[in-house]
Amino acid sequence: MTSYLSGVSPDCIRAWERRYGAIVPERDKGRRVFDDNDVTRLLMLKELSLIGNPISTVAKLSNEELTKLCLEVGINPTVKNGSELIVIREASEFIEVITLAFENKRFDILHHELTKASDELSGTDFVNGIMISLLERFKKSIHTDIQRKTLLTLFKSIMLKKIVSKGDTRAVVGYFPGELNELKCLMSAMIMSQSGMNITFAGECDDVDVIINIARITEARLIAMESSSVSQHNLTQFREKVESLLWKGEFIFVDALNPLEGKLKNS
Repeated sequence: MTSYLSGVSPDCIRAWERRYGAIVPERDKGRRVFDDNDVTRLLMLKELSLIGNPISTVAKLSNEELTKLCLEVGINPTVKNGSELIVIREASEFIEVITLAFENKRFDILHHELTKASDELSGTDFVNGIMISLLERFKKSIHTDIQRKTLLTLFKSIMLKKIVSKGDTRAVVGYFPGELNELKCLMSAMIMSQSGMNITFAGECDDVDVIINIARITEARLIAMESSSVSQHNLTQFREKVESLLWKGEFIFVDALNPLEGKLKNS
């Protein structure tokens, strides 16, 4: 996170610390812990070195001296925010910071980075490059009930904003009861939305009559049920009930943890 905010690579931060004493972060069980002042100092050192000042020289200056020097040469000695610096990144460039924030239970940073990732990435890239990995970590991690509910709410709120209404194909997306099924259903809905579908998110539903009525009311041509945690036997029974009600549109089971593109094209 410090590297991202300052624009100085991790290797360079370590080198400047070791060779020049440019920065002296706090230590917690051997790990470097940086604060806002450290980030601002690294940013100033980087900007000054880019215009020709030897790092060996500017590294010796205090923060006050660095700030004065920056102002003299027209450098704004503050960390740039999103309105000043627009960075378009790949999913792989988000995942390291997101994973670090998740493991350290820094939900504020996690929310910030997930929001930026959802803004910059397509729905498909966000799901495949970010959410699938995060979901696997969530399953294995240890959280209190409050932390768990907070994370689930955080994930859902970000993905709901990403599901936009577009295209002529109307689809109803629902999920079978289960703690993580809603999250996986939203992941599927994001990819379907990215494919140009106009999505109605039906939420939890294991009643065939209800999901078909929603589809008829919204004039949907497709019903998609998230199915990753449901047995094949139950899926077969559900499909048979759908067929018995003479549903004229398409009906598919989707699994957010596996590619959806082929199924969507076939539908």
